[in-house]
Amino acid sequence: MFIIMSDAGLQICDSDATDIQYYHCCRENGLKTSYTTDACIVQDAMLCVATSSGTIWVFLSASDNLNFKTINRLYGHEDEITILSGQNDLMVSTSRQDTYVWKIKNKDFKIYQKLWVPGLLSYATTEILLNYLLITAYESGEFCIYNLELDDNDDKMIRVLAHKLKITALDYSHLKNLIITASEDMYIKIWYLTKEEKVLHMQSIFNANGPLYGIGFLNLACSEFCVITKDSNDIKIFYLQERKQLEQNLEFPICK
Repeated sequence: MFIIMSDAGLQICDSDATDIQYYHCCRENGLKTSYTTDACIVQDAMLCVATSSGTIWVFLSASDNLNFKTINRLYGHEDEITILSGQNDLMVSTSRQDTYVWKIKNKDFKIYQKLWVPGLLSYATTEILLNYLLITAYESGEFCIYNLELDDNDDKMIRVLAHKLKITALDYSHLKNLIITASEDMYIKIWYLTKEEKVLHMQSIFNANGPLYGIGFLNLACSEFCVITKDSNDIKIFYLQERKQLEQNLEFPICK
C-alpha cells in the first residue's frame, strides 16, 4: 500500500498510488486546520497517524491491508507532532516540546517514558527506532542514542556533538553498527557505535554543492550511501572505503 499524508488528511492507495482505497480526515470535531504529519506501523496491523493538533489516530487494518477502521485516538502532546516512529510494541512521538515513548499491549497504548536531555534547548529534527535503540538528531547539531529497554535513560543516554548546524537526516545500520548523519553545515559524517556504547567518529565528507537534506545507506554492507542536497534534483551516491581503511581513520570518541 501507498500512504499519503497532507492537509486533506490520510489517504491510502494501492501500490501504484493510482487508486485511493481508504480516506480519513484525521481531524477532531470543530478543527478545520489540523493536518497529518507522520505515520508508523506497530504490531504489524496498526497504522498510527500523527497530526498537527497533537493527536495520534490509530487504525486497524484488515488482512488485505485495504480496509481500515479507527480504534483509538491518543492524547499526550499539546503541540504539533513532527516525528512518529514505531516498531513492534513500541512507539515514539516527538514534538518541539516533548518526546514520549509509548508501550503497546493488546491495542492499548500507554506513555511509559518521557525522554529529556539536560541542557538541550533545541528541537528534534529526525529519528530512527530500531531494535529498542532510538537515535534522535537535533537542530543544535547533536544526536542522542537511547536504549528503550531501560526504564530510565538519564544515566545511559549517549549524547554526541556531531555538527555545527542542524542535522537534517540520519541512517543507522544495526548489522554494521554504523550511523551516518547529514547536516546544513554541508558535512556528511560516519560514526561507529562500539559494544562498549561509545560513539567513534570515523570519517567526514564535505559536500561542496550545499546543505544536505537527505541521506541513507543503499545496501546491508553499508558500502554505498546516497545524499540529497538542498534545492537540487540530483541524488548523489558515495562509495565507502573498505572497513579496514576506515578503522585506520578513527579519530576520538565524541560522547559521554
